[in-house]
Amino acid sequence: MLQDFRSIVSFDRLIISGDFNYSTLKPTSLSASTSPQWLAFIEANFHNALTPRNLEEISTFQRQHPTTVIMSVIDYIYRGQDLYNCASEPAITRLNSRWSDHSILHTTFTLGFSKFGPGIWRANPAYATHSALHQKLERSIKNLLKRIETNMSPQLQWEEVKNIAAKVIRQYSIEYVDWRTQSIKALEKKRNRLLRTKPPPAARLHLLPTIDQQLQKLQQELAEIAILKSGIRWQEKGESNVKYLKNIHKKRTLQQFMTGFKDSNAVGQTMVQSDTTMMKNTVQQFYQHLYRADNVSQEHIKTYLENIQFNHQITETEGEKLQEEFDYEMVIKMTKRCPKQSSPGSDGLGYTYLNLLYNLPCLENLVWQIYDDALTKGIFPLSWKEIRIRLLPKKGDLTDLKNWRPIALINCDAKIFSRLLTHRMAPLMKRLINPFQKGFIQDRVIGENGMYVHLVLQQARHEQHHGLGLLLDQEKAYDRVLPDYLLGVLAIMKFPESIIHCIQQLFFNNSVEINVNGFFTDRVHQERGLQQGDPLSPLLFNIALEPLLLSIQQDMNYQGYLPSNGSESQRIKCIAYADDICAFVKDEADFHRLHSHMEQYSSVSNSKFNEHKTEAFSLSGTKSPSWTSLLHNKHIKVYYHKHSLSAFRYLGFYMPYTIQQRNAIQTMLLEKLRSQIQIYSQRQLSLRGRATITNSLILSKIWYCLRLFVSTQRFLKDVRSMVYQYVWQKKFPYVSLDQLILSHLQGGVGLLDPIKQYLRIQMKWIFTLFMTTNDPVHMKDFLTEHFRIISPDSANPLLPFFSKSLRHHAMSHPTSITSSLFAAFDQLGLRFLLDEIPLPNILHFSLIDMFQTVPPQHWLHRYLRLPASTFLIFDSDTSRLCLKVRHEYSELPRLLQRLYMDILEKQTIKLQDFLWKYITHDVTEDQSTLSSNALSSLINQLKVADIWRRFNPRTYCHHGYQSINSSRVSTTKTNFQSFWKAAMPPQARTLWFRVLNRKLPTRAELYQIGQVPNPICSLCNCRRDSFAHFIVYCPSKWSLWVEILNCFFPTIYISSSDLFKMLCLQQVPSQITDRSKFFTVLAIDQWQIWKAYWNLVIKQVAFEPFNIISTTITQVAITTKTHSLLKL
Repeated sequence: MLQDFRSIVSFDRLIISGDFNYSTLKPTSLSASTSPQWLAFIEANFHNALTPRNLEEISTFQRQHPTTVIMSVIDYIYRGQDLYNCASEPAITRLNSRWSDHSILHTTFTLGFSKFGPGIWRANPAYATHSALHQKLERSIKNLLKRIETNMSPQLQWEEVKNIAAKVIRQYSIEYVDWRTQSIKALEKKRNRLLRTKPPPAARLHLLPTIDQQLQKLQQELAEIAILKSGIRWQEKGESNVKYLKNIHKKRTLQQFMTGFKDSNAVGQTMVQSDTTMMKNTVQQFYQHLYRADNVSQEHIKTYLENIQFNHQITETEGEKLQEEFDYEMVIKMTKRCPKQSSPGSDGLGYTYLNLLYNLPCLENLVWQIYDDALTKGIFPLSWKEIRIRLLPKKGDLTDLKNWRPIALINCDAKIFSRLLTHRMAPLMKRLINPFQKGFIQDRVIGENGMYVHLVLQQARHEQHHGLGLLLDQEKAYDRVLPDYLLGVLAIMKFPESIIHCIQQLFFNNSVEINVNGFFTDRVHQERGLQQGDPLSPLLFNIALEPLLLSIQQDMNYQGYLPSNGSESQRIKCIAYADDICAFVKDEADFHRLHSHMEQYSSVSNSKFNEHKTEAFSLSGTKSPSWTSLLHNKHIKVYYHKHSLSAFRYLGFYMPYTIQQRNAIQTMLLEKLRSQIQIYSQRQLSLRGRATITNSLILSKIWYCLRLFVSTQRFLKDVRSMVYQYVWQKKFPYVSLDQLILSHLQGGVGLLDPIKQYLRIQMKWIFTLFMTTNDPVHMKDFLTEHFRIISPDSANPLLPFFSKSLRHHAMSHPTSITSSLFAAFDQLGLRFLLDEIPLPNILHFSLIDMFQTVPPQHWLHRYLRLPASTFLIFDSDTSRLCLKVRHEYSELPRLLQRLYMDILEKQTIKLQDFLWKYITHDVTEDQSTLSSNALSSLINQLKVADIWRRFNPRTYCHHGYQSINSSRVSTTKTNFQSFWKAAMPPQARTLWFRVLNRKLPTRAELYQIGQVPNPICSLCNCRRDSFAHFIVYCPSKWSLWVEILNCFFPTIYISSSDLFKMLCLQQVPSQITDRSKFFTVLAIDQWQIWKAYWNLVIKQVAFEPFNIISTTITQVAITTKTHSLLKL
């Protein structure tokens, strides 16, 4: 057969391996076991891979009999001619006899060279906890310090310390291997030597079992350790650890291989270099050009900055605090706070090893001196100036180096210094940087910029504003920052000279090498640019960009966008999140002034704006021919409007103009969710694991954009249905979604309800409106102004939140977020007292709010927005409030007449008590006048409400926000806590959850829906298979329960009714001292009985009590051992 494929299969590079079921060492039996043609074919074309180490006669099959051992060579690895010199390290591993009669054959093939280079050496953080390594490091460093030259600078001394530490760690890593693995290899060699001598059968029978038993014991230990590790990761992490679940399910992303780059020196950039050497040269030339600064005179920079007004500068006190020396404890504390998994730089030492070094008493003074010199003198160890760059792909053509993001791999000791400096500078940024810059500044969030754009679009549509929005794109924004310009901005902001000098020495004139598939380019001298990957870089970039933003905002001739009738404080010209700038222009004059500001900024900072990547969008949604022409002339190709096929995105937020664009976004989001569910459905997760994944990994794909996206109820219901189907997996009987939504301690799995959670995430904006602390003033004012346009009562713009009748406005649109904000506010479920509200304001409230209680079926519940003024009227002649009579009803006359009868004749509905003072007494002048303080009473009531005070605006989370009255589970909170904490396999926990909710597919349940012919138990065939019978009372199952409980708890008597209460209500007998073990035994026994029962029903596998008991005992032992290991 193989000969027929010779034309398409190269035998020279072919490997044939496996159990051949014949031995070439027994020629007499070959003819009966195989064909001569096959033997000739193997002989002519292949080599035995075990021959180089004389292993070809070592037995690969061994079967033990009471009086003898059968041994044979029937397993082979054959390699083709071209692979003869590529194979190495052949070996035979004798397996535990309980696992297999065959041994494992090994050999290693080295086929060519790796396409990846060695990259950067990294010290394995796992070894940082080894006491043996600690001792070696301390001993080696002490010896180094004894012989080090006294006149050597602290920086050079530190370099020597790091070098010796890296050397010790490397050596330890090479020497450190698992002793069990080494012992197994030694026993295998001993066994092979024995077999090569071909001892007599009697000697072989005497000597081999001893070696084999030792091998089996070590292999069994390794297997148990692997099982335990797997159990810990799966049972403990897999159930609730979001990070672990994400890591095991995310698509494996292989190291990004760079196939080739366009040569920037080639004409038209059409030549793609794929050779490693040529690629390194291309990358080196690209970054040498990128990091080469364009000359800008100091006078030019000075003149530019002097024309900008910096209202906020560093005070003398703040400057002194910035310059305070770092004490040793601050360095140690910062080291501990750093992430353990952060990538190290060229020295290979991560934070775990630095923490180890910094805590050595012999290095305390040296470490302090290094950081003090860095801060006060701007003197750094040489390794702090050696930067390694890793390129990460962006969108677009990956042969273009502009589409790769350079991430600096900086030595961790240098990053600790940056973190210390960042820790001091970050609190000052909130005051120094204008409020329209939201990137990397405390208490400013990215969503606020999205809200600005959303509100502008809604208002501009209503006003038919013909302005334009521009999403500006900067080419390599971080990498083009000019040192002289940045230092000039720092100086004009009054940063201390020592800090400016420190930043200059740390960030510029560094030596950079770029990683190209594991190979590093020649050194590049970095004259400009901030390192992406340094903690301080985002703050420095904000400082560098600040003059551009200020110059636009301070330009009195630049109009931007201003709401109609809005004050000057509501004018918005440009907003930014780091380098993502969105500018608003009113007309062509604005456009040209913006372009002028960009050119001036670029001329002094070395920045470069990409016009062809800039995107424009219409503020009103209307496509303008004049704007189209202007954008075309400026090479801006993308122009969004209401006729565009898709909506534009700003900072990840979708901004649809029309219902069609909104629907397209919803379809896309649903597809994204389906894709995520399909990925996570590939593995058998428990119920709790699926709920954890749903909350943190699936639904998280849409929460961000839904903060500013107005979805339909249909969309949210579709999301609800998708996550329910994924979590419950179509099990019968179905448990209600309301039950799954309950917290773990209430009998649910804490699944988020998409409908409720969507409203929760809108609470950020509710807090912005009603709270006066920790929110930018401009965002609050701009949002309030938006509601002033909506509200008919301009003096009380937030009144529509308290009165549904005031929410209709011509500016309302299906894409407006205001409807979601109102719904989120309503979801709080608060009812406000109106007794302090002036009468004219009261008449703006909903009619239903005028009554004490309204029967659930009353028609008023269908007209929540019906204003009180349709039924009540202020009579100026009598100065009193009156009920309208029939001829005064302007709408719903029959219903209002019926309401009139309900109040006065039937008395089934009662007016609020405070209204009677307006009806029975004359209304004073103060009471009859519209008041601008009408809201104060309502807002005060809101702020003292318990649900408001306990709500967290950062996490949008509050358990009381969602009231669910669904629980058929009467288990106490304490028992549920024990249930989730007890050690048990995920499948067992999921089954028990179904038992607690009485959702099991008993034959009685299946009979009711016509799935089985009768409700009789399939196991005992004598009684109706009710829920109680299914889990406990079936005689066959009860006998198993008795055996298991007697095995683990022999001194405790448990009746069938007691067991039923334990399983359904988790009522643990008082005599049980070890609750955790008790829960484990019940869960596993129940699970094993369940599996055996369904194997009988579906696969017709016999229900074997002995096997069930044996498996349960083994599983309990493994589970409890895993749990104990985790505690250690």
